[in-house]
Amino acid sequence: MLALVLGLAASLAWGLADFLGGFQAKRLPALVVVAFGQLASLTVLTVLLAVSGRGVPEAVLLPAVLAGIGLSIGLAAFYRALAVGKMGVVAPITATGTVIPVLAGIAAGDRLGTLQVAGLALAVVGVTLSVRSSDDGEGGRAGIGAAVVAALGLGSSLVFIEQASDHGVLPTLLVARCAGLATLAVALAVTRTVPSVGRDQLAAVLGIGVLDMAATGLYALASTQGQLSVAAVSAALYPAVTVVLARFALHEHLARAQVLGLGAILVGVCLLAGASA
Repeated sequence: MLALVLGLAASLAWGLADFLGGFQAKRLPALVVVAFGQLASLTVLTVLLAVSGRGVPEAVLLPAVLAGIGLSIGLAAFYRALAVGKMGVVAPITATGTVIPVLAGIAAGDRLGTLQVAGLALAVVGVTLSVRSSDDGEGGRAGIGAAVVAALGLGSSLVFIEQASDHGVLPTLLVARCAGLATLAVALAVTRTVPSVGRDQLAAVLGIGVLDMAATGLYALASTQGQLSVAAVSAALYPAVTVVLARFALHEHLARAQVLGLGAILVGVCLLAGASA
């Protein structure tokens, strides 16, 4: 039960962070938003780890580095998707990355029940409806493509975070952020993107990073308190938060098929969570 509660708390924090990140990515390059956010969270994590007096176990290094790379790629792709497409479409598609840790959990001994099979099927149907009904032109198609990349990056990072967190949550987050920043630095250099943020946006961008760090930490704790599939799927409910905020704050309107697709994805995720719990 504790894994489920922590996972749901992570989904609330992630949903808010993603909405704010997508909003800022409409004004700034997604790589810049992610880089400044991760720099802020790295600063906080460094202080917390120093105060705790803990070191970084060697067993944390490899999975945390892989988690950081996947997380940075996933977040950059997700914020890009949110910037060019409809949040109500790309957020649920990204959430299907939950299938990756669910399958990893099954491989590690978690059992796949009838409701989980139904949940996975509904998620696939929902993504299909969302994609086929997208009529937002090149921007909409680009958003869907970026959302798929985000699903792969974020989904894989959840697996590695769980593996590393068994040896310490704070060390895991710190190493992951270091690896993530290194990945982003390379991406910024390759794309020749200048990492610059105006004073009026700096606080918001840094706050997004801290909020995302808190969500990742809650998920990491959840993964140590129960089955990986429970933690991952309950944390993956964040699209509901993002979609609701987009509907009321940005007045996004979705086609009927897109609404059905969103509903199918969320019901599928709920079935996965309920069956796993």
